[in-house]
Amino acid sequence: MTNDSRRSLLAGALSSLLASLPASASTRQDPAILRTDNDRLTLTEYTFQPGVTVKVKPRSTDQLILFIDDCRYERTDPASGLKSLRIRKAGDFIWYDRGGDSASVLNLGHTPFRLMLIELK
Repeated sequence: MTNDSRRSLLAGALSSLLASLPASASTRQDPAILRTDNDRLTLTEYTFQPGVTVKVKPRSTDQLILFIDDCRYERTDPASGLKSLRIRKAGDFIWYDRGGDSASVLNLGHTPFRLMLIELK
């Protein structure tokens, strides 16, 4: 099985798992909820409020980001400061190899959006 196949399979399985989780409170102050932490992976759900910038933690492990909700956001690269517009649909995912700093994310939408950060150990 190729790495792309593994990533797609993992994203599909996690989408099913996430559908069974309760929705996050949209007025919560802390953007992160730890859902699972075991010897193989850590699952953290992030909620991005409209107009609020959140910096997701540094990449000390291989990571998969799975978008739970449709969203439109501005990504600021930590090294260059370059800003870019990103549009994602629920179920979209991004793979990051270990290392480097994650970008700051500003929710440009009118409603909160959620994503799941899956850190492989």
